[in-house]
Amino acid sequence: MGAGTLRLPGTQDQYHRAPAPKTLVVLDGSAHAQHIFGTGEGPRLRDAIVEFLEGLTDARHARLLPWTSAETDVADG
Repeated sequence: MGAGTLRLPGTQDQYHRAPAPKTLVVLDGSAHAQHIFGTGEGPRLRDAIVEFLEGLTDARHARLLPWTSAETDVADG
């Protein structure tokens, strides 16, 4: 993509086509990947990732995980 080309429309299209669970977080700036954590948006991205991952442990998402806590306890114990 050239300088000044907005990526958001293509990103939103990909988001709408992706299966759940999903979350779209739009951040300011031009940093990409791990470099975002070194910007002012780093804390916001980190918080969004943690919130998303915590949501995966909710009962409504438990069916998506390949294990249950009971199986984990047996394997650990």
